[in-house]
Amino acid sequence: MKKIVCIVFLLSSACYLKAQELEIAKAFIFGNQFDKGKEAIDKFLAKPANANNAEGWYYKAVVYGAASRTGNKSFAEANAMNRESFNALTKYKQLDPKEKFTKEEKNNTIFYEYSSFYDFAIRAYNAKFYDTSYANFKDALELHDYIYTNKLVDSKGIMVPALDTDIVWNMAVLGNELKKKDEVQASYKRLVDADLKDQKYTEAYEAVVQHYQKAKDQAHFDEYLAKGKANFPTDPYWEEIDMVNSTDGATGDALFKKYDELGTKYPSSYTVWFYYANDLNRYVYSDDSKNVDVTAYKKKIPEIGKKALAINNTPDANMLLANFYYNNSFDLGEASGKIKGAKPDDVKKKTELITASKRSLDDCLPYAMAAADAYGKQAKLKSAEKSNYRLACDMLSEIYRVKQDPKKAAEYKAKKETIM
Repeated sequence: MKKIVCIVFLLSSACYLKAQELEIAKAFIFGNQFDKGKEAIDKFLAKPANANNAEGWYYKAVVYGAASRTGNKSFAEANAMNRESFNALTKYKQLDPKEKFTKEEKNNTIFYEYSSFYDFAIRAYNAKFYDTSYANFKDALELHDYIYTNKLVDSKGIMVPALDTDIVWNMAVLGNELKKKDEVQASYKRLVDADLKDQKYTEAYEAVVQHYQKAKDQAHFDEYLAKGKANFPTDPYWEEIDMVNSTDGATGDALFKKYDELGTKYPSSYTVWFYYANDLNRYVYSDDSKNVDVTAYKKKIPEIGKKALAINNTPDANMLLANFYYNNSFDLGEASGKIKGAKPDDVKKKTELITASKRSLDDCLPYAMAAADAYGKQAKLKSAEKSNYRLACDMLSEIYRVKQDPKKAAEYKAKKETIM
């Protein structure tokens, strides 16, 4: 009997000592001595007998979270402590499915962890510690998602929204800075999937559509293109990327059939009509058309080019038409030179071609003039624009030479020399 009483007494002492160790840790915590509380709770949980003590893990979450926000700690220390706080809280929830302590405190600990990660991220960003800032935003997003998924509410009964747009947008911005391509794409997709309509998120929609275009994922390309058009209908990017996707790899008749479909789909798109005319012109003078009758294509180039010009009177569109008419004049001139016969039909055909050649130069004149004037008014020209400006002056000089106006011809020749 005495032996049994002794064993019971020893067990009671062990339980008392165990409870006393936890109470000591709690006393430090309640007294705002968080570093001492942290040391005490670590000591308590380090003992195998306490490894699955739910209350101990709960208070570890509390004290680590509080310690991360106090004292002169580096970003790395604070981040690690806040992360450890969340890990401890996760462990506590596994050990106590009823979540007695977190319910009593109305989820204050996890909401503190969430806001702390966000605050650390902002501080690190302002200090230009971009890697640290990104890591903290990432942790804040993980906590946000945990809170939202588990339907947790704060002490005022407020739930977090389905998406913390500030965090995700900041991760996209920082991710671009840090060249985290895949993670940036994931952030953009979350923003787009949230159907955000603020103009600043246009970049995200464009990036997601471009990603699926490059991946040749037509189903997702169509899905996200439709989202972009619905939320930002005036953005010309949707027409451009749709055009690139539709015409990718197509040549000849197949390419022009695609453009016809795009023209029906986007009848007011300068981009579609300009590139249609440009690709027609390029095809006519390429090796691909050497054994092809290009007469119908040549007739179509000015028709399509004028549609682009009617929508947007750009120097590039004017230059496209000027270039076509100028080259066409030389083509007609060459064709006339090949007729050597003296028969009436030969003479008639030759005369018609010479007349058509001169008419094509006359057609070129207003477009070359418009392009030259537009380029001449620009304060700064890109390299390609300078080349076009010089070419336009060349055309005008030659046209006026043919028209026997040496003064004008010399004027445009001199102007060309000034374009550096």
